[in-house]
Amino acid sequence: MGLSFAEQRRTITILGWPTDEYSGSYSSPAHTVIFFVPGNPGQHDWYRSDLRDILKRLGEGYAIRSVSHAGHGLLGKSNRDKGGTGDSIVDVTDHCRFQSNSDGTRLSPLVPWSVEGQVLHKIAYIDSLIETTPEDKRRSRTNVNRKHQVACRCQFKSDFKFIFIGHSFGCHVIQRICVLRPDILERTSGFLFLMPYIRTKPSFAMDRRKIDFAGSHSELLVAISTKVSRLFPYSLFRKMIREGTQSNSDDENESIANITINLLRNHVYPRNFFELGTEELRDIPNEIDVSTFHLLSSHRTSLFQNTKDSDFCLNTPHKKQRRPIFILHASDNDQWCPSFHGKEIMSLQMSNLFPPFVETTKISGLRHDYVCQKTQLRGRVNNWILSKIFEIEEKVALKINLFDTFKRTNSRVPGILPSKL
Repeated sequence: MGLSFAEQRRTITILGWPTDEYSGSYSSPAHTVIFFVPGNPGQHDWYRSDLRDILKRLGEGYAIRSVSHAGHGLLGKSNRDKGGTGDSIVDVTDHCRFQSNSDGTRLSPLVPWSVEGQVLHKIAYIDSLIETTPEDKRRSRTNVNRKHQVACRCQFKSDFKFIFIGHSFGCHVIQRICVLRPDILERTSGFLFLMPYIRTKPSFAMDRRKIDFAGSHSELLVAISTKVSRLFPYSLFRKMIREGTQSNSDDENESIANITINLLRNHVYPRNFFELGTEELRDIPNEIDVSTFHLLSSHRTSLFQNTKDSDFCLNTPHKKQRRPIFILHASDNDQWCPSFHGKEIMSLQMSNLFPPFVETTKISGLRHDYVCQKTQLRGRVNNWILSKIFEIEEKVALKINLFDTFKRTNSRVPGILPSKL
């Protein structure tokens, strides 16, 4: 009998904030969780069909999880966990006024409106996934409800690993997660970054002034966009969105259009979007973070953490095997992740200043908002993601096989293996 595949969309509470969750799983416990972090706007529904396609093609042993940015959701009351109220798009000011943390302190808008807050929000969710077995004695760091944690227990193996996939701003969030939490990095097999956002200085002075103005005048942007969301008729929004999408599937086109229209016509959303967006412009460095990439691509010792040979990898050629990082670039006109950053990476690699385990790819014709493009282009992205996941998994399998072979071959040779073997 084949294993059943199931997916679910619901709203849970993380750090006191309503958060949309997408989950895709098989009936058998997963050894690898594909964790996807969307860009801004932080709504994973744009990517849902792609995530479903990727997981079905990966097959059993894998699961996918993704959460919206805190307070930036899309779902309504009917999707809330028991006890929740309201929609997952929230008026942050009102939510802070009427809600409080479990210790009685008031919530802070610095979670949904700041880069670091969204990073801590994703860490809290990941912690709820990690705490999945009775053997795990760590205390819960989140207020994700107990029902959610219990449900996770039957879905993941106790030593499951992460493969992180991010798009745009989501790539920066992933990098910060793994810098702040070495234990999460230890559970990670590899990274896939889709057009990672690095604030860049446009070629033209007028474009530079526009970005600088936007980063310094969030209130004006919020006021204008809120007024537009209240006054623009539904038909005009639909016409604009349908013209901007290229999907040649009517169902897919309709889904993307509906998601976008629902967000644009919600007068609460502009403040959440621009408060976080302008914070990105001010907070994220306008350069490639070389030190972070060195850290992310470091050797993963946790591959052997469940064996008595945990220090074996330090005494063998395996220490040269590193955690792979794959970066996908769009066309040259991508303002938020210009392809020349890929050339900079290769230049740094030639100078031995950047880890050689980072691989860059460029797909011609791809836009930064690739989820609004034709199914064929989106399919090329999915194929790239799948091929890189298979590469990551093959590297892990190779390490284990080499380790077992080396151990069997040299177990009786003095000085080859640690004495405790």
